[in-house]
Amino acid sequence: MAGSRFLVGLFSLLDALLRMPMAGVLARMAIAPEVKDALLSRSGPYAGTLALVEAQERGDWGAVVDAAAVGTTPADVSPAYTEALGWAGERLRGLGSAEPPQQVSERRTCATPRRQLRQESHP
Repeated sequence: MAGSRFLVGLFSLLDALLRMPMAGVLARMAIAPEVKDALLSRSGPYAGTLALVEAQERGDWGAVVDAAAVGTTPADVSPAYTEALGWAGERLRGLGSAEPPQQVSERRTCATPRRQLRQESHP
């Protein structure tokens, strides 16, 4: 379950990063149907996790307070999010990315709203 929740958060902007529709991205991957449901239709057992990740990215702290709905506490959300960003940043560095993880974090959370990223990736 924790692994699936991690994937939902990790993949939440994969369509924007790869500049293709989420359905096309996920069609190429062997992941749990419940993870696909959350990412494609915001339904299923991990829909709340996706909503929580998006609230954290937007800085919607009122929504983050509702973390109990997905089986965690508000105090655990930011550290888990930061840890996940660190993990992803390490993997990006391993792929030869020149961009430090802090810049990735700042771009996702502050500089470019989620809707804008999706609009840019799906003209």
